[in-house]
Amino acid sequence: MIKLKLFLIPVALILVFNTFSQNIDAEVGFGIGRGFSKNLKEVKGELYINILKDFNFGKLGLEISRGGNLNPYSDNSSSEETNEIVSPIDFSYVTLDLLYRIPVKKSIFLETRIGYGNLFAYVNTDNERSIHKNNLSFGLGVVGNIKRLTISAKYQYLGKTPDYDGSNNMRGPLSVLQFKFSYRFSLFKKKVKK
Repeated sequence: MIKLKLFLIPVALILVFNTFSQNIDAEVGFGIGRGFSKNLKEVKGELYINILKDFNFGKLGLEISRGGNLNPYSDNSSSEETNEIVSPIDFSYVTLDLLYRIPVKKSIFLETRIGYGNLFAYVNTDNERSIHKNNLSFGLGVVGNIKRLTISAKYQYLGKTPDYDGSNNMRGPLSVLQFKFSYRFSLFKKKVKK
């Protein structure tokens, strides 16, 4: 039910932005980089979509992303009887972030983000199939536009992972450092005054 609500929010945002009906773009893309937790790191990938509205003071928007390990069978997890040992670096995530892009130079922006993050992992235990935890998520990035291509680098703190019986006291914070690439397109064309 939570995932359904996450995907209904952008639809509502489009309807709100439609009242302004100009200068609204969307970006669809992917990110690749490192996930960090304690002394552990893992290559993480991400798919995302965002919606951005131009204002005189910058761009405001909303982004939904889904990420996880590119190598789903990390060396950090092993099986003991019916429990799995899962470290914080093994978790996947879904985020819903509010974005604010501050113009620095033409086509270069400083991006701040804050929002909701859900960290989750699939485990084989006697009483549950998955574990998850909701967190406050925030981050900072640099964004550049080259025609319809958007290239960015971001750091994002995703919060602390859940604790459970099989975690062997491995609960900890998870953050990502990624390079992101996306294609930008207009949702609503600019109004031309006659």
